[in-house]
Amino acid sequence: MNSLHIVLAGLLGAAGMAAFTPEGLPRQKAAPTEQAVPALSQSEPTDTTKTGGRASRKKKDKSKKEPAAARVTMKREVNRATLSQRSEEGNNVEVVIMSAGVALRDVEDMRMVGSSGTPLSSSSYIGFDNVSFPFEGNIRFKASNKMGTVVYDREVRFEVNEPGRWTLRVDL
Repeated sequence: MNSLHIVLAGLLGAAGMAAFTPEGLPRQKAAPTEQAVPALSQSEPTDTTKTGGRASRKKKDKSKKEPAAARVTMKREVNRATLSQRSEEGNNVEVVIMSAGVALRDVEDMRMVGSSGTPLSSSSYIGFDNVSFPFEGNIRFKASNKMGTVVYDREVRFEVNEPGRWTLRVDL
């Protein structure tokens, strides 16, 4: 058993010594050599039609984008605010405020300002009637958090560019 240990130690020692010989050391990289690159003359046309094809196509698509039919421009202390069109006929924007999947109709200190139309707030309907498009609206109200421990001042600003019946859904 002792002789086996001696043989293994000898082999490992020889392998370790081999690493320190010039053949076992890693080689250094040679200095880069200069290569001659032929220069293009001014009269030779270069083909640039395929360079950046995908990137330039995306930029063109973005510049052709039409303005959105409706969009939320700002929200504060609100998880989500979305605008959806219920029908193409009509000229009103209904506001639905949701908290934990339940529609809230009794929010505190509700202030609604629109660029046109009449703001209405009752126990069954919150929104703007008889608006002219494009329409910009601003809704501010106070509502507590889900635990009912803190009251936040919340705000949503939005724009509607196409006529119809619209619904602004505000998720707290």
